[in-house]
Amino acid sequence: NMLTGTAPVANGGTGVTTASALANTGNMVLIKSVTADNDSAVIFDHGSNGVVLDTTYSYYKIIGKNMQPATDIQHLRMYFRSSGSNITSGYDTTRGGGFVSTSWVSSGTNGTGTFGYMSYNSGGNATGELESFEGNFSNHGNAGGYSLFWGHLAHCNNSGDLENTIFANRTTNSTTIDGLQFYYASGDVKTATISLYGVKE
Repeated sequence: NMLTGTAPVANGGTGVTTASALANTGNMVLIKSVTADNDSAVIFDHGSNGVVLDTTYSYYKIIGKNMQPATDIQHLRMYFRSSGSNITSGYDTTRGGGFVSTSWVSSGTNGTGTFGYMSYNSGGNATGELESFEGNFSNHGNAGGYSLFWGHLAHCNNSGDLENTIFANRTTNSTTIDGLQFYYASGDVKTATISLYGVKE
């Protein structure tokens, strides 16, 4: 099915799988998987259509694959969310990128960011310029600390170089975090499949 506008998990996306459909063996439990098709964002909100994103699990793993922006030369970004709204202030961010043709580079913000970075250089939308990421969410905000989202991303950047980015984002906002949003800096998410897993201790 074609999705329009924002593609929250509540709207299902395509190929939705629930944790109850699994045997739930091992330490990772698939909670939701959504496939975007020219949608403005992919959103996971706790309590929305079966999404669990609270202290039920010690932390959460998010895997994105076959991602591409609809508009060329765009950064992949994320928001922490609370009660259905994006948090747009108080971000600490750090990111570093390694490239085939250049040396390692890095940058960051200290409590002044308005979103979380997931790529060092922007990605493209030409054939073959797909990107994938593996992220981790620890909801320390529910325990009086700062919530963290960190991981790594691999893609061919807008110059055609293979890039490996490591990233870490946290919010200094004291609001309880119960959602995550993934989006590009401008334009829609042309293609993406993003899956949310709970990790059992």
